[in-house]
Amino acid sequence: MKVLFVVSRAKKAETVFRLAEKMSDGGWRIILLFTGEASHYATDAELVKYLHFAEGIYALKVEGMSGGLPSDFPEGVEPTDYSGWVELLEACDRVVSWT
Repeated sequence: MKVLFVVSRAKKAETVFRLAEKMSDGGWRIILLFTGEASHYATDAELVKYLHFAEGIYALKVEGMSGGLPSDFPEGVEPTDYSGWVELLEACDRVVSWT
């Protein structure tokens, strides 16, 4: 089964990363989407390396959003828009929202 983790809260995000990793170890296919105040995680190259277990790592690009331009994302992070978010929702069996 494929699970989409929507991470929009920066506080205690390490907890959701550990949960996602444990689920991956258990055979779940993990997709991560960073939004809102958690968007800065998508620019952290060391964190992205730690999240290697995820099949996909995405960052929601919002028009007018400062920082986090696509060229700022490390390898392995794909910017997406609201249409891409909907596609991710449709492609996954479950959603975990960390808000």
